[in-house]
Amino acid sequence: MSRVADRREQLLAAARAVLAEKGLEGARVSEIVRRAGVSQGTFYLYFPSKVSLVEEFNRQMHRDIQGAVFEAVERAGSIEEGIEASVEAALREMGRYRDILGVVISRLGFYEDSTRLEDLELPYRQMVSRLIEKGQEMGVVDRSLDPRMTARIIVGLIERAGADCYVYEPSLPADRFVAEVARFIRGALGVR
Repeated sequence: MSRVADRREQLLAAARAVLAEKGLEGARVSEIVRRAGVSQGTFYLYFPSKVSLVEEFNRQMHRDIQGAVFEAVERAGSIEEGIEASVEAALREMGRYRDILGVVISRLGFYEDSTRLEDLELPYRQMVSRLIEKGQEMGVVDRSLDPRMTARIIVGLIERAGADCYVYEPSLPADRFVAEVARFIRGALGVR
């Protein structure tokens, strides 16, 4: 790893720890740089603000979710298996961010350019839309559904389920969320 990448990773690791402990409002750049062992000026070479850190964690999380979901769908033998496997993969990846998930989801509305947030989800929604279209062609998904709109709803549902699972209702087991969300999606798509 190059020195630049190493510094950036040091800052991200320190920021994640501070954000997990104190939230965005309580986190201070001075504490992040102290933990990372770099100067405050170094922080601003990589990140213009604390909010930009949250945006970076959101980008990382979306990239990880999409990769895991793409893999799960590729391994699935049927639409039913693909739904279950993709929901499980998405929630598993969100679980890897549970320490800062509350901070990430609470700050999503603070993107200065809403198209940046939309762009994060676009590959995921496109994949879900293609799967719906494929299911419609195979006759296992309700043909009256609009694949693009339905994909948007499904992605939003999975994101909300992850927030409920890890932030709002963490006492409920993740496997229950996976089972209920997958069952709901199958029913909504008309897959039995």
